[in-house]
Parts: sequence; structure tokens; C-alpha cells
Amino acid sequence: MKKEIRFKFGLRAKLTGIFILFGAMILGAAILFIRDMVNQIYVEYYNESLSDIAETAAVHLKTLGIGTVEMHAYAQSGAADERYEMVLEAMQEMRERFELESLYIIYPTGEYTAAWFLDASQKDAQKLGDNVNDYADYESRHVRRAYETGEASKEMDWTRIVGNGGDGENENAEYIISAYYPIKDAQGNSVAVLGVDKTELEMKKKINSSLAQVTRMIFLIVILSTVLLILFVQIDMVRPIRRLKRSVQKFGEGESGMQFADGMRSADRRRDELGEIARTFNRMADQIGRHIGEMEELSNAYRKLLPPGIFQILHKKSIVEFQLGDQANVDLTVLAMEPKEAGHVMPGLSSEQTFQYINDMLAQTVPAVLEQGGAAWNFDQAGVYSFFQNAAPNALDAALSAGRRLQKKGERIAAGIVKGQVMVGVAGHEARMNVISISEQTNIAAFFMRIGAKYQASVLIGRSAAAQIPGFEKHYHVRFLGYLKISASERLEGVYDVYDGDEERRNKQRTKEDFERGVLLFTQQKHREAREAFIDVLRQCRGDSAAREYLGLCNRVLAGEEREDRVWFEELRERLA
Repeated sequence: MKKEIRFKFGLRAKLTGIFILFGAMILGAAILFIRDMVNQIYVEYYNESLSDIAETAAVHLKTLGIGTVEMHAYAQSGAADERYEMVLEAMQEMRERFELESLYIIYPTGEYTAAWFLDASQKDAQKLGDNVNDYADYESRHVRRAYETGEASKEMDWTRIVGNGGDGENENAEYIISAYYPIKDAQGNSVAVLGVDKTELEMKKKINSSLAQVTRMIFLIVILSTVLLILFVQIDMVRPIRRLKRSVQKFGEGESGMQFADGMRSADRRRDELGEIARTFNRMADQIGRHIGEMEELSNAYRKLLPPGIFQILHKKSIVEFQLGDQANVDLTVLAMEPKEAGHVMPGLSSEQTFQYINDMLAQTVPAVLEQGGAAWNFDQAGVYSFFQNAAPNALDAALSAGRRLQKKGERIAAGIVKGQVMVGVAGHEARMNVISISEQTNIAAFFMRIGAKYQASVLIGRSAAAQIPGFEKHYHVRFLGYLKISASERLEGVYDVYDGDEERRNKQRTKEDFERGVLLFTQQKHREAREAFIDVLRQCRGDSAAREYLGLCNRVLAGEEREDRVWFEELRERLA
């Protein structure tokens, strides 16, 4: 069945589209009007400007001492002298100053004939006495009119210099614009005509520049006006309506009544129909909000009994979503730790003192777990079992941090860290459920924690977890303790002793090389050589119980009391859950 696709346009999109359309129409009309106006202004400006330049050049010619008498003399002789060259140079300077294409003087010799008196053109300049070849043509009518009437040209003369011929428009056409000023004698008779030329390109540049500037200004004004109008409608109308819509949707979807009411607050202050609707809904939402708030407090209270990580693992948002049989198999780092002296201290305490002691110890270890992003999911008297989701470095840092905290209380930490698959789920009865974990990782971590005191180790970490810590042996003080044999799965787990903060840290660091050499020899079943290595360790540190344990194992193997193929130093025989 083909699904029909419908596009949804909200009130904001519709109003924005309408405002943008009207803004574009106003902008287009304004640009067309301004364009014509700018063209007209610049044409008038250039007409007056060129006429003024031509008049200025004619006046300047007289100041250089070239009157009509001298002009007749030069025209008849056709010979340029030093004085003429000086005048020509002065006219060239004027051309450059006024950024002209050409500045010239035409000396008519008949009704349709003329000679060049002076040509200060930028290129291809004519010489004194050369014939003006196109003087009789239609294009020179403005020059002849200025000479015949004795009046300066009233409008610019446009001459095509580039482009195809014909009267039609051509996109490649380029023009020269000219203005003419008659030079008269004392009796007021025209003697010659002074002309100035500019390329149309310069005028086009200025027109386009001005048009672009005005267009940008109009564009900004129209855009700003449109944006302000859109913002006004958005803030005063659309936003409150959308808030009301979202609030009603949240209310219909069962979200918090207080969140629903918050969406109505701004509309509540209005004195129109929208405000009346908001106030009505607010009264209803306030009542619902109080009930939801009570439910949230209850849910938060339950969260104190369950670690937040459980909700993430089982993909639950609240306690009410938990169902019997919910489970997930995840890769976790398990950390088990407790004060080493807890087993000796608590038997001599009263019940009240025991609770006080347990809470004092957990007050040091639990914050260390939480600060590293772990979840403390089970307590065993003063011990805490926690897990970290794919974060072995955080588990190790939490153990070391807890150890430093306990040292301030005069206690020492015993901790075990392993990494692997853990099954977490909800077990029990519909009337009474609990979250439990099923895996061998928990028992291994607890076993590490228990044997730590035997080997004078505060933190023991499995190789699977250590392998996930970047720069493990560089950033921490560690020594490889050997292999733990897990009877239930018939596998070996490498064990490291992390002795940062240990009382025996210096001794362990001094004997680290000999100790690990002995462990390597022992795992290679070179028990005699291993025995010598551990003897070297004990010579330097008589209290190293791990070296002493290995020495006893070597002796028993060499005496035939132990299996010759034994490569582990400790074995976990209990059944793992």
C-alpha cells in the first residue's frame, strides 16, 4: 500500500513565507525605481561635469597665452614650436588630472572640413594641421553645431567605439561620451571647438557602484524591516501559540504537569483570548503538577536504592518500568573493595557501633566510585561491589582514591578488579523483586579482595582489565604477581599487584625486576631458577609474602609434593555463580 506523503507547514513558516514574499516584491520595485533614478542622476552629472571641464580647459588655454590670433597663426603655418609643445603638455596634464580619455581642439577650415589644432589624447594623438577625417560625418554634427552656434553643447555626445554596427542594442557595445565648448575671438565669432572625451566605462562603474551601494542599503532596510516584523509576530503571536501547543501535547503525552504549566506562564500574563486559555490550563496543570511532583520524589527515593547504572544497562527510565525477568548481558569492569581490618574490627563492636563503622567506611569508598562514574550496586557489610561500563581505568582510579581516603581514617584498602561479561537482571517475585548479577567476574573480584592481605597487596587487578588501561605499567606502580587458576572454567587469569600508596611500595619497586623474573621462570616450569630469584627478593625484603609463597611452591615442586607442570600461584576452587 502506497503511503501518502503530506508536507506540513506551520503558522510560523506560512507567516515567514508571506513576509519574505512581500519583502522581495518591495525590494524589487525599489531597486528598479532607484536604478532609473541613479542612471538619470549620473547622466545629468556627467553632462554638467564634462561641460564644466571643457569650459575650464578653454579658459586655461587663454592663461597659457594661446589666443585666437596665435591659434590662426599656428593653424595656417601647421608648424609646432617650443611654445606649442608647452601648451600641449599642459593640456595633457589637465587630461590626466580630470581622468579624460581625450582633450583636443578642432580648427574648422570650411563648412565640412577641419584640421586638428591640438590633440592631448591618451593614445593615437593627432598632430597639428592633420585633417579631421570624420568632420563631415553625421557623428561630428555636435562639433559643427557648437562651432556654428557659438554655444557649448547642451547634452553629451555618444559615439560607439566597440561593438557591432546598426541601431540595435548590443551587449558588447562601448561608447565615448563627449562635450564641446566653442573658442571665440574678441568679436564673438567662433574660431575653434574644444572637446573632451570620457569612456562610458567609467560612468558605468560609478553608476554600478552607486547602484550597488543604494541596493545594499535598501536591501538591509527591507530585510531589517521584514525581520523585525517577523520577530514581532513571532514573539507576540506565534511563540505563545506554539508554547500552548507544545504544552498541550506534553500534557496529552503524560509529561510533568509543572513542565506543562511552565509553558503557559508567558501567555498567562496576556489580556486577550490567548491569556484566558493559558490561565485555564494553568490551574489544571498546577493540580496535576503537584501529584506528579510527589511521584517524582518517590521515584528519586527508589533511585537511592538502585544505582543509576542499572537503569542504563536495562534501558529503563524509572523504577516503575522494571519487570520480572528483565536482563542484559554486558561487558563490565567489576570492582570489589573493603577495609582490610574490617573482619577484625567489627566482631568486637556493638550493633550500633557496627552500623556506624560500616557507614563511616562506605562514606569513604562509595564517593570514590561515584566520582569515577561507577555504580555501587551491592554492599557486603563494610565492603562495596561496584561496576564500570567499559571503564577499567576509572575502576582502578576509584580503588586508589578509596585507598587514600581510608588511609586518612587509619584504615587500609583491599580491592580486586576484573573485567568481563556480566549478566544483570531482575529476579524474585512479582510482589518482591531485586536486581542481581550472575557472572564469575564478581567472585573473582571478591577473591582478589580476600587474598590481598595474604600477599600484602592493596589492589589486585586482572590482566583482562589491565589490558584496557592505556600506559598501565607506565602510569602506575605495578608488578606481575602471576596467574590465578579458576577451576570452574579451567582458565588462567593474570594478576597484577598495584602498589601505589602501599606501605611496602619502595621495597616492591626495588625488587620488582627480580620478582617478575622469578614469576616468569616459575611459569616456564624452571622452578630451580625461579627459587633462586625469589631468594634474591627475600634477601632484599624479608617481609615479601608473595615471594615467600612462591619460594614455598618451588620447594614443594622440587621435592615432588606439587605437580611439576604447575604454573599458577593461587587457585580459585569454589563454584562460581
